[in-house]
Amino acid sequence: MKKSITIFLHYYFFAQSFGQNRIDDLAKQKQVLEKIINENNKQLELIQKSKKVTVNELRLRQNTLKLKIKIHDNIKSQINDINTKLSYTIHSIDSLTSSIENHKKQLIKLYKSYYRKINKSNTEILLFILSSNSFNQAFARLKFYKSLISYYNKLVQNLDNEKEFRKCQRKLCFTTKGTKN
Repeated sequence: MKKSITIFLHYYFFAQSFGQNRIDDLAKQKQVLEKIINENNKQLELIQKSKKVTVNELRLRQNTLKLKIKIHDNIKSQINDINTKLSYTIHSIDSLTSSIENHKKQLIKLYKSYYRKINKSNTEILLFILSSNSFNQAFARLKFYKSLISYYNKLVQNLDNEKEFRKCQRKLCFTTKGTKN
């Protein structure tokens, strides 16, 4: 019995010390696991925060993209407006050029007919000037005749200049339209 008591006592102390070690180990494991759980919870919180940040960032990027699309559409409409204005300007330049050409043709006809009259009737013009009642009236008629010829020459020159200016404007509009597209 003594033997069994010693075995029992050994077993009791051994089990108690083994149990105590086991409890200490389990407590240490529990602390380690709690640390890991706490770290995991912190990581989850960070992930949740980063998800919120990511979701907010995605919303901001989506809004930025929408605004960029609106800007792009705005620029497209501005380009269309500019092209429309350029087309209108080109059309008006063409119509003004044709109008200038018509006026020039009419003036040339008028000038030619007047010049033919002058060449046919140089004596008539001379008689018109010399048949005046006074020297002052003759001088005024001669001055009128010279101013009329000068006026027609200037008008034809101005029409030529206007035509060249419109031609340059038209070229500029086409080059501008070409660079806008």
